[in-house]
Amino acid sequence: MDTVSMATYIQRGEALDYTNATDAVIPAGSVVNLTNRIGVAGTDIAPGALGSIHVMGVFAMDKTESEDIKIGEPLYFDAETGKITKTGDGKVPAGYAAADSATEDTTVAVNIGFPPAAGGSAPAPAGKSKLSELEDVEISGEADSDVLTYESSSQKWKNKPAAGA
Repeated sequence: MDTVSMATYIQRGEALDYTNATDAVIPAGSVVNLTNRIGVAGTDIAPGALGSIHVMGVFAMDKTESEDIKIGEPLYFDAETGKITKTGDGKVPAGYAAADSATEDTTVAVNIGFPPAAGGSAPAPAGKSKLSELEDVEISGEADSDVLTYESSSQKWKNKPAAGA
């Protein structure tokens, strides 16, 4: 029998607790660089204080000038300029475009809930409404009380009976 890894529910996850480790206030609405993704400060966060950052949702953000962005394209945060760009080299994954943004536009709608994967493609599966339609999910012989378990050898989520079921 496969080893079952247990988890304890903590919170929904749209916003997370975040401690401001800087010497300056992080103003509400600021993009926060989380190394491998971004968040958006939900409130002003004083130095050393615990605050809230959004890690899901669609936000209008300043974008690099002269970029034509199409809905669904993976986007990145350039910490040096403080702007969103399509160029991923050395940039922080931000999410994907939630709407088209023309070259002359100064902002782009960014869905930060699904940042681009390491390969640079946005994992948000457009038009997918069933687990069985996802490439990294393998469902077979589903039954009541099944749970999804990640199998690292196949790199897929597979359904299994719940512990004690």
